[in-house]
Amino acid sequence: MVTAHMNKTFAKMALWFWVTAALAAVAFAAGRAQLPDEPGKKILEGACTACHNLDRIASKQYDKDSWDGIVQSMRDKGALVSDDEAPVLVEYLAKNFGKPQ
Repeated sequence: MVTAHMNKTFAKMALWFWVTAALAAVAFAAGRAQLPDEPGKKILEGACTACHNLDRIASKQYDKDSWDGIVQSMRDKGALVSDDEAPVLVEYLAKNFGKPQ
């Protein structure tokens, strides 16, 4: 009798665990920032996400001049963004994560 009760309790706990894990995985995937597939995306994914998660970047709404200052500041701190890549990245950030107009 005790064994049957323990098996039923264990089965309920296992089911609860797997349902919770599945829901967490779905919520995590849905909550991640989606990046538009345009020039600058690969630069952002490669250079910016070395230190920042995409949600942090996507939550900002800066104008082009502000993004330019941030990109330059990050380059000064060691972000691997070349002179040719910087303006592409700034355009991408301003267009996709800029202040709404």
